[in-house]
Amino acid sequence: NNIEVIFLSKKLIDDYSQDNLKNSECHILPNIIKPLLNKELAIQKTMEYHSETKIKNSKASILYFGHLMESKGYKRALDIAKSILGRRENYNFLFVGEFNSSIDKEYFDDYVSSNDIKSNVEYLGPCTKDVDKINLLISSDILILPSYSEAYPLTILEAFSLGLPVVATDTGAIREIVGGDYGKIVSDDPVNENYIKSFSEAIIKQENKWNQNLAIKCIVNFHEKWSEKEFSKQLLKIF
Repeated sequence: NNIEVIFLSKKLIDDYSQDNLKNSECHILPNIIKPLLNKELAIQKTMEYHSETKIKNSKASILYFGHLMESKGYKRALDIAKSILGRRENYNFLFVGEFNSSIDKEYFDDYVSSNDIKSNVEYLGPCTKDVDKINLLISSDILILPSYSEAYPLTILEAFSLGLPVVATDTGAIREIVGGDYGKIVSDDPVNENYIKSFSEAIIKQENKWNQNLAIKCIVNFHEKWSEKEFSKQLLKIF
């Protein structure tokens, strides 16, 4: 009663009982991260990728970065890969992170093998060093988050800080982060086939429109919205 609460986003307020909050004042303070690279270097790196590597590499690189577990949607990511590769061969899907269990690892290996997509789907293992994370994000074309639930995923901010667009499920605060030119949001659907189709189409559309100029705008937008300066300003305003 009569308390003040700080939420990461307006959407996350819905996770709590309105009866519990009726006498409270709610404030919004979005998450931030420390940029993996400073703005100038991030722009330089993304320009190099789009002007050199991208031209040489005819295949788009789609990155799944996170825990490989049911709730994070790694199985749906495999279905998405299968769906796209059934129509187009110019895509590679990279999976990075730790498996939740040996059962999940077996599922991944069996799925890739039995669906004959091994040449375009690769598991790279966990990533613990910032330098490896930077290289992965810069050398990819889209980050995907086919999660069933999220709050305010920092992986999206890391991707934006390096000029990488995001395609993600509409869950948690993602709608308040992803949008406009910098990614696409896919509504969840109880019918898995419908979801896989929508997500696959979103990836193809996003990849087709992305270019060096949008990547640079993405980095600039990150530094305007999710900077430590902006965070401090909003936090002081709340206090």
